[in-house]
Amino acid sequence: MWNQRKGLPKLPTGRMEVLQWINTFLRTDYMKIENLADGVAYCKLFARLFPGKVSIRRLNLKAKYKEEHMKNLRILDAAFHKCDIPKEIPIKRLANGKFQDNYEFAIWCIRYIYKKPKLLDKVREIFEGKNSPSY
Repeated sequence: MWNQRKGLPKLPTGRMEVLQWINTFLRTDYMKIENLADGVAYCKLFARLFPGKVSIRRLNLKAKYKEEHMKNLRILDAAFHKCDIPKEIPIKRLANGKFQDNYEFAIWCIRYIYKKPKLLDKVREIFEGKNSPSY
């Protein structure tokens, strides 16, 4: 998973690589991309990178229904606005739980992180086990 030449994590491309990246980063065990539809992983991902900007306490960690997923994704949308992340989150499409929508958004999230050197430093620390979750 690491690009030894640059000392940076390689950009995952396949669905299993994306899941492995997310699971390693968050210390979770998602089995399918579709499970990201509840919004919890996306929120936790950005909570680790932007401490205090995502209202983790407001998340429904056991969300099962589309409406609950949408509420969680709205929390992520609010965090994006606080962090000046210029991305419109396709809340309804993600909440539907379709593979393609969640795969594309997960890839977008990871690519966004890779474009920001300060975020990459945090990613390196997390993957090296130097930074534990604080949510």
